[in-house]
Amino acid sequence: MLDVSLGGLRADEVDRLVVDWPSAALSTMTLVDTPGLDSLSTELSRRAESTLGTDGEDEQAEVDAVVYLMRHVHGSDVRFLETFRNDPAERRPINTIAVLGRADEVGHGRVDALDSAARVAARYQQDPRLQALCQTVLPVAGLLAATAATLREDEFRAITTLARADEAELERLLVTAARFTGAETDIAVDPACRAALLDRFGFFGLRLSVRLVQSGVAATAAALSRELSARAGLAPLRDALTGRFAGRADVLKARSALLALDAVLQRWPVPAAAGLRHEYERITAGAHEFAEIRLLDTLRAGALMLTDTEKTAAYRVLGGDGAAPVTRLAVDPQCPSDELHRAAIAALVQWQRRAEHPSSTRDVREAARVLVRTCEGLVLGVQPCPRAGTSEPRPAAEEILP
Repeated sequence: MLDVSLGGLRADEVDRLVVDWPSAALSTMTLVDTPGLDSLSTELSRRAESTLGTDGEDEQAEVDAVVYLMRHVHGSDVRFLETFRNDPAERRPINTIAVLGRADEVGHGRVDALDSAARVAARYQQDPRLQALCQTVLPVAGLLAATAATLREDEFRAITTLARADEAELERLLVTAARFTGAETDIAVDPACRAALLDRFGFFGLRLSVRLVQSGVAATAAALSRELSARAGLAPLRDALTGRFAGRADVLKARSALLALDAVLQRWPVPAAAGLRHEYERITAGAHEFAEIRLLDTLRAGALMLTDTEKTAAYRVLGGDGAAPVTRLAVDPQCPSDELHRAAIAALVQWQRRAEHPSSTRDVREAARVLVRTCEGLVLGVQPCPRAGTSEPRPAAEEILP
């Protein structure tokens, strides 16, 4: 809905547009929207690659994480994701989320189109090639989400009129765009209004909205807005941005800084920088946050001999589904601190036993030790409240460990 005037400048004279907006979500992150990598204009594609640091030039990438929009997985998509990952700091897919855009078009506009898109996204998530390149693949119907957020009362009234019309006549209209917008009909929605509805909802959004009104699920404009928003796939994407990206913001920014440092050290390997190189290697090898990221990458590649249940638990504890303690420990966000503390201790004991089990391979033992350290941090970070009427001290870390 934002209209930007370039003040007489040509597009090729503009390097970037910076827009500030009063949104709480934007207080924790800056979103950079680039042109498509396969744009009709070669210059637009080159500028997008330059911003993302995938053009092979000296200029460093200006992004800490990427939300990559695609219609289907094409060779160009895989090449970009491989390039973004294949850099001096061995960037891992912890900083990349793929979005299956226009999810409503996957099922050709049918009412179950988003279910079809979800199945396609699930198949992509199980593809070992994509698992090594991005955290997850999320289906999102962008048009539906935008319409849900800006739905007007007059649009809801028009949808209600369509929902109350003869079923056969409505199905006749909803065959093609030309018929829906231009055909003669007894339904009291004029062609201009129908064209506007099609532009705002698309065929999928129209069919879904009519179905929701007919079934009584959406009896008001506000209810229809909520239902469309819930089905558009926007909530999982928001959760991924806040939990997987904003929740790891410090780590992602630190990795970007180390990436820039490594590039400088490789380009100018002067003797005076030897101490800096040593410190860089010490940080990247010893920082537990980076060890978690490396282990997450190993889990996605399926290189550890763990059971499926253990892999799922390890991925969650390491923050693959979000960095918050309640997410890592799979407990209710509203649970009391005592319950959270018990869950942390249970996870700690589980991975301590796995680390010491005689049948564990060396790789599994090393992975379990990383998980033990993560769980120790969770135990210390979610101490229970002292019981009322007592002055018992909280147990030290050594007293917790068996």
